[in-house]
Amino acid sequence: MQGHLYRYPHPYDATKFIYCGQGQNRDKRHRFGHTTFGLKFKRDFPGVELPQPVREVVEVADHLELNELETIWMFQYHTWRRAYPSGYNIVLPGSQDYKKIGVIGAAIGGRKNAESGLMDRIRTKESCRKGGLIGGRTLGRRAVDSGLLARIQVIGGRTSAHVRWHTKRSIVSLACEYCYREAAA
Repeated sequence: MQGHLYRYPHPYDATKFIYCGQGQNRDKRHRFGHTTFGLKFKRDFPGVELPQPVREVVEVADHLELNELETIWMFQYHTWRRAYPSGYNIVLPGSQDYKKIGVIGAAIGGRKNAESGLMDRIRTKESCRKGGLIGGRTLGRRAVDSGLLARIQVIGGRTSAHVRWHTKRSIVSLACEYCYREAAA
């Protein structure tokens, strides 16, 4: 199996690196700020264009070996934030923290909004009425009429989300019940 690794050089010192990652087409997401790395880069270097990444194609046995190579790179190029303060890699690849980081951030933000009283200030009778109209029967009726529910039903024994996110991208996730079934078969 071929794996794709990349690392971004520091914008002011090309001999240093700030982030390592894996994947073939992640650069556009980083540049537009759709990832935590992209957002942090824009915050720390306002008005500076993200340098082009150094890319390597490696031959690996499976995704676990690719995760190991990325981890080695994170220490080799000093990009893991816990060990090197100037690094942008927050967690090790493949760890459970990597998957839960977004959930944790959302929970913290929600708790802060509740404690600050923001939720009480925006929760008015009118906003609740509008939310009920949007999320209530009208949205459900639109989903049925538009065919959305038909498109997300089971396709060939697998859900369309599984096909879209795993099968078409050749990604195997043991957390996905369909990937797990295929791997066990």
